[in-house]
Amino acid sequence: VAITGMGAVTAQGIGVALTWQGVIAGRDMLAPWDAIDPTHPLHKVKVARCPAALRRPNDLPPRLWNTLSRTQQLACLVADEALDQAKLPRRGDLGTAGHTGLFVATTVCGMDQNERFAAQYQADPATADSNLMRRLQPYEVGELLARRHRLGTSPGLREVCLSTCVGSAMAIGAACDALALGECDIALAGGSEALCRVVLSGFHSLKVTAPEGCRPFDAHRPGMTVGEGAAMLVLETLDHARRRGAPILACIQGFGVTCDAYHLTAPEPTGAQAIRAMRDALARA
Repeated sequence: VAITGMGAVTAQGIGVALTWQGVIAGRDMLAPWDAIDPTHPLHKVKVARCPAALRRPNDLPPRLWNTLSRTQQLACLVADEALDQAKLPRRGDLGTAGHTGLFVATTVCGMDQNERFAAQYQADPATADSNLMRRLQPYEVGELLARRHRLGTSPGLREVCLSTCVGSAMAIGAACDALALGECDIALAGGSEALCRVVLSGFHSLKVTAPEGCRPFDAHRPGMTVGEGAAMLVLETLDHARRRGAPILACIQGFGVTCDAYHLTAPEPTGAQAIRAMRDALARA
């Protein structure tokens, strides 16, 4: 499976180039979330937040853009960047380039809009905007991309992966399967997630957030960092990418997926399922 396009929005900036520049420069982008009152205990917890201002794509009118959840807005930006790099049209029917698939992951969906409604309702139930509740459903993220780019239309595929932390990896794996089975020629795969108070509060109440930021290789690490971001890949069969002269950035040689149902939040102590997934990935490669 060839990767022919990439898009990313992270705390380092909008776009793959800015993200990579920030990574190699070692820029520390963790900071308290300005959406939370400085007197609130959560304000002391550092998060990874994408740039607050997101440029609206020209084809999306302001009235629609302003009603979208931040998760949807992030997804639009990364899809555009990935399609541009893959030399595919942003607008119009991508079906002209082959059968298409869409595999997108999210967890919070439109929970940020939901929280805005809750705040309005607490202030004055009569004036709370119930339309803010519309974006809560997870399918809304995929539906926007599918309609905007005409992705996953028959005989293609659409899939929303709701497997939380591994959702985007699962979306990419599902796209690879669909391509290998001949169900589509091109797939847009990845995930989008915006910060919301519910998720930050949940992890903080479990005492697993690191106030000053995560240190994954420290034996005395205090916890994790909650953040937001989005990334998408354009995936194609190698033959299809070569036929249309697409830039081949890399190839996915294999992947492995297993289900560890040992405990709700803890893996099986011997790591048997993780080992099996790695061996499966190596075997397929």
